[in-house]
Amino acid sequence: MKRFLFILLVFPSLAFGQSDKIGIYYQYEDSVIKINPIKSSGYKTNTLSTALTMGIASSKMVIKFRGESSINKLSDPSFIFFFQPAEIIKDITNYFNFITSHIPNNFILVKLDKKGKSRELNWGKINVYSGTDIGIPEDIFIPFEAYNIDEFSYVVKPSIQLEEGEYAFVFDGANGSGAFMPIFDFSVN
Repeated sequence: MKRFLFILLVFPSLAFGQSDKIGIYYQYEDSVIKINPIKSSGYKTNTLSTALTMGIASSKMVIKFRGESSINKLSDPSFIFFFQPAEIIKDITNYFNFITSHIPNNFILVKLDKKGKSRELNWGKINVYSGTDIGIPEDIFIPFEAYNIDEFSYVVKPSIQLEEGEYAFVFDGANGSGAFMPIFDFSVN
């Protein structure tokens, strides 16, 4: 009963039983708004420190996303994750991870670094001697709590107070592959 009351307090306009929804949504006034996924605009590796140290220092690999800020502006980030069974989905281009996982714990919440007119996500490092380490570093994960509404729907809230900045939910794919999938970005004001 407590969980149901929590969900109604956080998302008073949530209409249960809407089987056509898929993806990540947030509450804005009296509406539940979908966060459309965005794709990366490029990748980069800074090799200067590696070159200056003759390969001893590692080079950081990052994925870039267009825009200084997300179009999804939130002051109190609370989300609803809607998953679906595969047989219901017609277009899985950007939502494959919402069919295969069925739980929010297969996503990572991270803060994006603002760099000029874009945002960046650290997704690994490369070193001449120690090799390549691909995947989003665990030290940048932001913990969150998930409360299930039903088998395919969850309310998700960060476990800590998010400071002002750019954030995203990223699918936690094998070997860091989730970083190459579309992300679900938002800004905290």
